[in-house]
Amino acid sequence: MLTSPFTQYIDTRYQPNILPAARPDSPIHPTSRISSDQLGKIPMQKTSEGWVGFKDWSNHTATSAHLRLWDSWDCNVSMQLGELLVGIDVDCEDLDFIQVVRNAIEIYLGTTVAVRTRTNSKRLIFFVRGNLKKRVLKFLNERTGEIVGIDVLGNGSQAIVHGEHPSGGTYDCNINDYDYDDLEYIDDDLLNQILSYIEDNVLKLGWVKTSGSTDTNSESDANEERVHEFEQQTSDITADSLRMLSVGMRNLIKEGAPQGQRSDAIASVVTKLLNFGFTDNQIANV
Repeated sequence: MLTSPFTQYIDTRYQPNILPAARPDSPIHPTSRISSDQLGKIPMQKTSEGWVGFKDWSNHTATSAHLRLWDSWDCNVSMQLGELLVGIDVDCEDLDFIQVVRNAIEIYLGTTVAVRTRTNSKRLIFFVRGNLKKRVLKFLNERTGEIVGIDVLGNGSQAIVHGEHPSGGTYDCNINDYDYDDLEYIDDDLLNQILSYIEDNVLKLGWVKTSGSTDTNSESDANEERVHEFEQQTSDITADSLRMLSVGMRNLIKEGAPQGQRSDAIASVVTKLLNFGFTDNQIANV
């Protein structure tokens, strides 16, 4: 059973930013509009009839009493980001890509940087002091159709720092090993240098920068540690133009799926398109 480590943050600088998040197997309240795929990823609150969304979580300030209560819920631990901390989320399993990001962090920030890990994944989030807007850098592997990226988790963001991922992996974070004032500090100028270094060096590895890279300060949804904020497509789209989808997904659109797999295939493609910001009408016309 997961032991919720909320109380380790009592009386630390991180305490006000701590939030609860349901475990992936938690029951959802019958009237809640939260979907099951959001469990384990976003701030939520426990009720006697199940879990519900955490209203206005980005403005919540946690007290020691909150943390003691949430510790009894046996749930995931989330942390607000933006005004106190900035997260640099490496949404990638490629070791060479990840090493480029590690090099950038060490060159421009140093070594006093907290890290969130997951047991069954190479994906990482680096945490430093700062107050920044959200930023996104996305890169495409043209051979496989895979898109990976760097999400700067700034104002209006959150990340799960301890608990369980829906895949079965376990999150952990060493941020409480550091006094807040000892963490490295990042500002816009440093961030620009880091992102420029990352872009220059991952392009050398054969990745291609995509149009999904953007600057934003919007209050987007709070899904785990990933901010998909692609430019809204206004012209007609075709299967071949959907470079954010894998080659396999694009082929499903063009060729159809075998009988018996069709519903799952359609659901997978539609979900992906919605995540990337396409409208219902645009999806229907693909």
